[in-house]
Amino acid sequence: MKRILLIQPPLQDFYTTPIRLYPLGLLSVASVLKTCGFQVEILDCLTPLRPKAWPLPEKFSYLKPYLGQPHFFKRYQHFGWPVEKVVARVGERCPDLVALNCSFAAYFSTAAELILAIKRKYGMPVMVGGNQATCCREEIRSRLPEIDYVLAGPAVIGLAYD
Repeated sequence: MKRILLIQPPLQDFYTTPIRLYPLGLLSVASVLKTCGFQVEILDCLTPLRPKAWPLPEKFSYLKPYLGQPHFFKRYQHFGWPVEKVVARVGERCPDLVALNCSFAAYFSTAAELILAIKRKYGMPVMVGGNQATCCREEIRSRLPEIDYVLAGPAVIGLAYD
């Protein structure tokens, strides 16, 4: 039986909200895959949510004067597990395929870092899905050719036909 590891990756942002943390898409994907006979596990790398101060990316340097001001973002943060911990957990599970959720363009760089680390260390196939994959399928393919599959649209439809 093929083993598939679904990953809710860590993210980097100024803040997060609870609705961004629920792995609803991955639960839907898991249901479809289990029905098709796959062994599925979800690795929620946002739980427990322990924000950690993170260096501000250069692309946000223009915001430095405003950070910490009342009613604005306090600091840039990494939410969830360190990339190294996620990569180690992937190795412990030895899946036949890794699939990551990428919900927003703002989180793509963190997902891309994780994908590249997994590909470098294990060389296993990687699939990306979520809102960002649906909106920007071709851009993701061109920016990160290491990704083996980009699932656009609802998983229940896309997995049946891709």
